Amino acid sequence: MSHCIVWIEHDHAKIFSYSQKSPTKKEIKNDHTKNRHTGHFEQEKKNNLKKYYHEVAKSLNDADEILLIGPGLAKTEFKNHLDYDHEHLAKKVVGIETLDKSTDGEIQNIAKRFFQKYDLFHP
Repeated sequence: MSHCIVWIEHDHAKIFSYSQKSPTKKEIKNDHTKNRHTGHFEQEKKNNLKKYYHEVAKSLNDADEILLIGPGLAKTEFKNHLDYDHEHLAKKVVGIETLDKSTDGEIQNIAKRFFQKYDLFHP
């Protein structure tokens, strides 16, 4: 059983994976953002976010259960992306939590508490 915790904002994501192996951490930066202001800025922004969310989703293929956390709207936007473009991963999302900017240790502690409670009710 592997748990993945995705702390996500529009500019970067941190992915913590826990399985029988040792825990791992991966960071993905949204390199698709540009400071150009064209007439199609909003459409360009949507396309860039879609590419970024797709990169994050590719990192979750081995996950059995996924917890999405973060301070803003990116976590729910990412969940919507999964619903439409990665349905097999969307089914693995077991929670979405709001969490302000936090250290890696704080993120891991929140995730540990979440999955301890979750596992009690979902054997």
